[in-house]
Amino acid sequence: MSRRLSHSEFIHCFTDGVGEIVKNLYSIEGEMGRFEVQVHKNPEDAHVSPESAFENALIPASGTLRAVVGIVGNLANCINDMETPSHYPAVVRSSWMMCLAGIVDMATGVEAGLIRVKEERSFDKYADETAALVELMTKAQHACAELSRNVQLSTAEATPHSEIVVKLCQEFLQDARRLRLLPEVDTRSREETKDMVLKMAAVIRSGDC
Repeated sequence: MSRRLSHSEFIHCFTDGVGEIVKNLYSIEGEMGRFEVQVHKNPEDAHVSPESAFENALIPASGTLRAVVGIVGNLANCINDMETPSHYPAVVRSSWMMCLAGIVDMATGVEAGLIRVKEERSFDKYADETAALVELMTKAQHACAELSRNVQLSTAEATPHSEIVVKLCQEFLQDARRLRLLPEVDTRSREETKDMVLKMAAVIRSGDC
């Protein structure tokens, strides 16, 4: 059985993990921008083919996206290990799970898109979509920033603020659906969303990933 985390340890664990997610999303954002510039023929990169630009900039992003999913699993374990979960009302913890599940859905959707582009060799078309993907990553980072802030608030402040977390999460997921990275409708209930994240956490904890 894992050692329970005190409130201050939980905040440290959680905010560090969310910070890592933001850094990884920012890194992917940069690689997508580099790919777009190369494909749209920056004179300095005119010798780089769209396929080479994709291989150099975005294939490594697949590993970064998988790292994001692993961090989410660790964050779910962090939530599970809280010594005093009662500090945060259920509606607040539910908003965390929704945001974490949204990050996983987005990351897996973007990675599936990268695989599809490579298989279809639709590099030029993908370059035209990168600006929208960069915006998606930026919105996800904003949601993460508010998620990190939420765990540091008092019980009374965290509940109304959790509505902001949910709203920002819904916004980046809406964009992901518009970009055809996710199904049009998420039919999961709040409990199913929570179960999904916790099952992933169990896999991370067991070391089977």
